[in-house]
Amino acid sequence: MVNENNNSNLNNLSNMIFSVEKHSASPEIVSLAEAASIDLKKHLATVESAKTRLRIEKKFTNLLMEGNYDELMKLYKLSLKPGLTTLKEDELELAKRRLAVFASICSRELIKKGLTPETVMSYEYVYTEMICSTKNMNELLSSIDAIIKSASTSIIRINRIKHIDIMTATSKYIKDHISDPIYIEDVARYVGLSSNYFSSLFKKEMHTPFSKYVNETRINEGKKLLRNTSLSITEIALKVGFKNQNYFTTIFKKHASITPKQYRQRNLR
Repeated sequence: MVNENNNSNLNNLSNMIFSVEKHSASPEIVSLAEAASIDLKKHLATVESAKTRLRIEKKFTNLLMEGNYDELMKLYKLSLKPGLTTLKEDELELAKRRLAVFASICSRELIKKGLTPETVMSYEYVYTEMICSTKNMNELLSSIDAIIKSASTSIIRINRIKHIDIMTATSKYIKDHISDPIYIEDVARYVGLSSNYFSSLFKKEMHTPFSKYVNETRINEGKKLLRNTSLSITEIALKVGFKNQNYFTTIFKKHASITPKQYRQRNLR
């Protein structure tokens, strides 16, 4: 049973959630928010409540795939955030599990967008870690805000890539040859372009030079091995394509602001 104070808080909250964004939200988002508000007022855990949640999640996923950050935030603030803010601290773990599942749903949609499963899993890992590492509801809400911004920005970037097939093939080549020297001439040949044109195209589409992207990929793969294996730093350096531990440490620190050893210590399971 929900006590009188909780009922009052729920009613006050559900009356407040429309005060800022409702006038600028689309009719569909307003409708979803109103349905969520009814569930919140009545503290429902019914089939209808579950259907409302699924409708909201579907709309949220669609907006995310469009990279529509403004509408995403309106939907989140009107329909999702109010329900989270009413949870008690002992319900935090349940909320984190539900959000982790939702992160997986979004990941599958990213694969449909043309990203490689490996790239998507990297996104999912980071987002899930952000969710699971939170210690209270305020931290969880801050993490969700950051994830929404990061994910929608990534989607906008993906949607703007005109040569997604070429970029996806490039990413696959780099992952498949992560332990080897990677030359732009070889990758250009792999995707069927001249090296000069490929270099220019890659920088235009990915907003970063090819060599920097390769190093970032090597470092990200190194982070996975540091987190999930007991391999020495030297072994990891060689596995991700660096000639020695010193060079790996130099590039790693440049990207992560800490050494591989410090990163491993901070991410011990």
